[in-house]
Amino acid sequence: MMSKMGTMMDGMSMSMDKMGKMMKYKLGPFFLLGKREAIVVPSTAGRPLSVLGETITVKVTGAETGGAYSVIEEVVPPQGGPPLHRHLNEDETLYILDGECEVTCGARTFKAAKNSLAILPRNIPHAFRNTGPGPCRILVFITPGGFEMFFEEVSRLPPDRDVPLPRETGMSAAGPPDRPPDMAGIAAIAQKFRLELLPPSGGRKDG
Repeated sequence: MMSKMGTMMDGMSMSMDKMGKMMKYKLGPFFLLGKREAIVVPSTAGRPLSVLGETITVKVTGAETGGAYSVIEEVVPPQGGPPLHRHLNEDETLYILDGECEVTCGARTFKAAKNSLAILPRNIPHAFRNTGPGPCRILVFITPGGFEMFFEEVSRLPPDRDVPLPRETGMSAAGPPDRPPDMAGIAAIAQKFRLELLPPSGGRKDG
C-alpha cells in the first residue's frame, strides 16, 4: 500500500514539473512577474512619441515588467490633454512633475499642482487638462502594463486631411491646427485596447 502511494506521489511530482515547464513555455515573459529585478531608467532615456499634440515618452514597457505595469511620461501643452475617456482594463496613477492640471474623475473635478498624485481607477470616466501657462509634465503609471502600445499605434496614424479639427473635443493636433488626426483610426485602436472615448461632461469642482 505504502509502495503504491509512493509511486503515485512520484508520478504527481513529475506531472507537476512537466506542467510547470509547459506553462513557462506557453506564458513566456509573463513569468517575469515572479522575478524581483531592478529596472533603472536614466532621465534622458525612453522612446518619445508624438501623440495628439503631446510628447509621450515610454519609460517602462509592459513587456519589461511581465505585464504588471507600464510607465510613461507625458508633456502636455497649455490647454492640452486627453478628452473624457474610460479604460476598461487599466488603472492610471498620475504624478505631476511640473505644471498644473485640472483632473476630472467621475463626478469630481480638482486641481493637481506640481508634486500632486492622482489615482484614476478603471471603469470610471476621467480626463485631464493643462491649465497652466507652460507645458505640464506628468509621470503616468499604468496597471496592468501594455497600454503604451495604444500610444505607439496612434502615433503612426496619418492626419485626416479632409475634416477640420473639432474645437469642442479638447484634443490638440500634432500637425497644423486646422487638421485633426485620423479619428476613425483612433476609434478603431481605442476599441482594440478597450478604451471608450466619451462626450464632455461637467464634474463637481473641488477647488
